[in-house]
Amino acid sequence: IQECSLTALETMEKMSLGKRVQAALLKENFIFTQFHLEVPEKGVVQLTGFTNAEEDKQRMVQIAKGVEGVSDVQDEVSILRGGRY
Repeated sequence: IQECSLTALETMEKMSLGKRVQAALLKENFIFTQFHLEVPEKGVVQLTGFTNAEEDKQRMVQIAKGVEGVSDVQDEVSILRGGRY
């Protein structure tokens, strides 16, 4: 039972971190239909998806890194060439 409780606590901590990063990105007008956010392990945020500009990609990573509890950001965001999507 204690091990289940620890697993549940870790899962809730990861979920909370993901929601805080989501909130920070939404506050900066990033749209979640363009990318996906996961927390594969405690403190690690993984961003995947697409954006139009390198500047947006870098800004997303910086915002995520600025959230308390984030120790690493795995950046797997691709740049779409040729305009809007």
